[in-house]
Amino acid sequence: MFPSFFKTKEFLEYVFFKFKLYKSTYNSRSCTKITHNERINTGKTLVILHKLKAQDKTFLPPIYRITNHSIFTKRVVPYSKMVGLTYEYKNYVFHKMKEALEYLNGIHISHTDLSLDSFFIDEAGNPVICDVINLNTVQDEPDDLNDLARLCKTELKTDLDQIGDYEIFVKLETFFSMFVQMKFEEKQAYLEDIKQEKKKMPAVVKLNVFNALVAFLSEDAPKDEKMHVLDFLRCFDSTLFKKNQIQLFRVIDYNVRLYLLQAIESIEKLDECASDIALGIRVKEKPLRFETLNFIFKYDKKFSKKSFAIFIHTITACPLDIDTTQYVCKRLLENDTFHLVTSPIVNKSASYEFLRKNKKENKDYARILYKALFSFLLAKKCKKDVYDCFLKYYKAFDKTKVASELLPILCSRLTDKEYQEDCFNLVEQIVVFLKENRFELEQSDWSINKIKELTKSKSEKREEAIQNKIDEIKAKNKGSEEWEEQEL
Repeated sequence: MFPSFFKTKEFLEYVFFKFKLYKSTYNSRSCTKITHNERINTGKTLVILHKLKAQDKTFLPPIYRITNHSIFTKRVVPYSKMVGLTYEYKNYVFHKMKEALEYLNGIHISHTDLSLDSFFIDEAGNPVICDVINLNTVQDEPDDLNDLARLCKTELKTDLDQIGDYEIFVKLETFFSMFVQMKFEEKQAYLEDIKQEKKKMPAVVKLNVFNALVAFLSEDAPKDEKMHVLDFLRCFDSTLFKKNQIQLFRVIDYNVRLYLLQAIESIEKLDECASDIALGIRVKEKPLRFETLNFIFKYDKKFSKKSFAIFIHTITACPLDIDTTQYVCKRLLENDTFHLVTSPIVNKSASYEFLRKNKKENKDYARILYKALFSFLLAKKCKKDVYDCFLKYYKAFDKTKVASELLPILCSRLTDKEYQEDCFNLVEQIVVFLKENRFELEQSDWSINKIKELTKSKSEKREEAIQNKIDEIKAKNKGSEEWEEQEL
């Protein structure tokens, strides 16, 4: 009962005559499990596996684990199952297979049954020989290179020693391993070569180039180098650039983030990285903060209520200057954020569960928006815009909460002649509600202490918390002469 509960989930992906491929995990990492019909942890096969385990070549499978019938290795896909491979890349595959067989022959291992089913491609686009069941120790002159030549003639319609036009993939081997260490001029040259030859690259190689450059953006590199890489990524593959925006927004770098916010013209769903984007609101530098706010309001329909609530909550938690506060209020006034004021037409076939969830999300979002506007009101910045926001979204707020918390503060500000009319308008809205719902007067807390607590600054709350802690310690140590002698 218990062993099956803890067993790793595996999914059958491909079936061949002598083995099967499963998607599995090893040490919490996704990997490929190759399961053979025969036992492999015995005799010559086990000796060969231990030899391979000691090698570090991209064209050989790294062996993580060996069981009776299986090996666990990096994620690979059969070459014969892949589509969209360019002719130049296929040339490169045969070039690497020749290199792999020559290397194996050099360590006294040969391939006894070479076919296209012996070729695999890893996630980085590297060709790999993975059918270890067909490997044997060399006794006579191996014939595997002749087998490869015959396959090449069939697959590419050319002789093995005549294949070419794969040099860009050889360059990429250096690019992937040495790019970070290269001088700026070398990086520019490599990127230019990649741009010129990108039509020769299948999707798997393009993705690996993209991922390698995104990883570089997290390195401690000069600004001009990172800007050059970002320009390259935008032009290299616009689809990849759009699909991997989440990955880009997770790069913690001021200049990279500023570039993305200004350059992106359309976005996919970015809910996964909402917290990462919200970091731009917390920074002290005004340009990045402004561009972040401009971005989230520009693409507000692309975010869920939950994500946008994260942005509003972050805005509430940060001390904003007058310009930023005014900008946020203006954007809230321009649009009906998530239809809090004008409810959207709901599909009649929508389930009760969906409607209930939507109603709860609206309520939670309205609560967070109210808290943000309340903090703006206490800060006494952009008063007219703040009053206008309260009036616009008043319908969506908890009116009892608004009445008990907001009304006393508003009454104290009625003497402010410049914004008196706006203040009166909001007070009138609240009073109308209370007249129609008089029982709320009895249910709510109207004490002065509650209002004082709401209007306390962060420093006052912090000092009060420290004093309460001191009083608590004093109470616990009452009568202790040693404590009484200490200075607080």
